[in-house]
Amino acid sequence: MTLQDILEVIDTLPREDLETIQQRIQRKQKPNHKPLDKSIWEQEWVKTQMQAIDQETEPVELVAGTMDADKFLAAMKAMHDELSAEDIDAIARAMNEEYIPEDKT
Repeated sequence: MTLQDILEVIDTLPREDLETIQQRIQRKQKPNHKPLDKSIWEQEWVKTQMQAIDQETEPVELVAGTMDADKFLAAMKAMHDELSAEDIDAIARAMNEEYIPEDKT
């Protein structure tokens, strides 16, 4: 059976069957996220990268209430550009691992 044969059969299916096929395709397209054994900050590649950044960075005296927003955004962009899609997914998962409700006291 060729792809064209499959497409022709799909054209004859009722709406319910099309929805089932659509759900199956969507499930198939979802990335396989496996849980991390360690938090993102405990993984060796993160520690190594943080140590490298620490060695290359000059200490900056921080004055309360001041920030060079352009430098901050440039640094954030540089960090983002070095991350792969998998790295970004891992960071997002790590940030969502635990929900801490707002303290309303």
